[in-house]
Amino acid sequence: MTAVHSLPRFEPFEPTWRDDALAIFEALRDQAPVYRAPSGMYVVSRYETIQQLLLNTGDFSNRCVDHEALGIPRKVDADAEPELAEMLEATFRGVPVDRTELSKVRTVIGSDGAEHQRQRRFLNRAFSARRVRDLRARMDMLAGEAVAKIATMDAWDAMDDLAHLVPRRIIGEILDVEPERHGDLTRWTSEMMAATAGAQRNTLAARRRLMDVLAEFTTYFVPKIEARRACPGDDFISDLVRGEDGLNALETLLTIRLLMIAGTDTTSALIGNTILALVRRPEQIQMLIDDPRLIPAAIDESLRYWAPFYFLLRETTRDLEVEGVQIPSGALVAVMLASANQDPEAFADARTFDIRRADGRGHIAFGHGAHRCVGAPLAREEAEAVLTAVLPHLPRVTLSDEPLQLSETLLLQGFRHIKLVRK
Repeated sequence: MTAVHSLPRFEPFEPTWRDDALAIFEALRDQAPVYRAPSGMYVVSRYETIQQLLLNTGDFSNRCVDHEALGIPRKVDADAEPELAEMLEATFRGVPVDRTELSKVRTVIGSDGAEHQRQRRFLNRAFSARRVRDLRARMDMLAGEAVAKIATMDAWDAMDDLAHLVPRRIIGEILDVEPERHGDLTRWTSEMMAATAGAQRNTLAARRRLMDVLAEFTTYFVPKIEARRACPGDDFISDLVRGEDGLNALETLLTIRLLMIAGTDTTSALIGNTILALVRRPEQIQMLIDDPRLIPAAIDESLRYWAPFYFLLRETTRDLEVEGVQIPSGALVAVMLASANQDPEAFADARTFDIRRADGRGHIAFGHGAHRCVGAPLAREEAEAVLTAVLPHLPRVTLSDEPLQLSETLLLQGFRHIKLVRK
């Protein structure tokens, strides 16, 4: 057996390493491609190893994801944790499922095998190519409206004034949320992400924060879910609940929650990261203006260079050896997508942002294998719509002197604000 290499302290859910992420990733890949963090979590950082790991769903289960990344308790002992049990009961009051389901339900990203395939089938129907294609005109309209406003401004925020707007509006419309409630959708998403993947994750305060917002979220969406079950239409929620084997109310709620998070904050990060990378490289803006057919390649390069998610989580189902390191059964594994996408063994001159690179489509920013992000086509369409609209305006702006601040969410590789000023 090969011993786990010693490195300066690295803990995936601690925020400090993100300021020097590229150097940390390089050290992990070179010195400890399978690293045991002080918490006992194992960190895998090389591209080829991660690709193989994500394909091996038998040995590397998704069953930990709902608890570790979404804050859904694996099992609640009412005697040992009466406050948490009470909070859960209050949160899902009114949801038409048996209370025992609260500790058994799994989301599509937290399930394996047949259960994952069952839920994935409904999501594939809801995210059909036709539905995504039909949304493109609406995306172009929303992006055009946002860009028309910033075109008159001497200074604007690529996040607040552009990157957040299109994904949030599109997700709101997909979920049939009234325009006046879109602000609630944004707030629910931010609160859920901060509670489950922020600096206070796994604390009682974070659990209370999560349960409070989930209660509000549940009260709003349960009537919509039940209305679609009684009278389904041609819409996202109907596609989830349609038929005798459709998702139950709790499964549908949790799927909507996933869509809110993956369809807003992560897509916003992709858009913001792409704009930032281009503004820092004016010559590549000109390449895109000269040949807009490169826009899809620019999106791929942004996904590779700044993967919206730093890492995914898996749990081993048996004792394993990976890269010479023994990993016990039941161990948590952090699958560092952002490191894999910077691996020089997979990508030539990996630290360079280059929209013309030949190997850019090989990135795994959306995951790989059976659990590859089902909403990837929607995210790409939104990013392409926004970049197409804003591209003519990018030569006229530069990054302001205001320091960039990383996202509050520890899983998300993105920025709170990207302030741009007219040259």
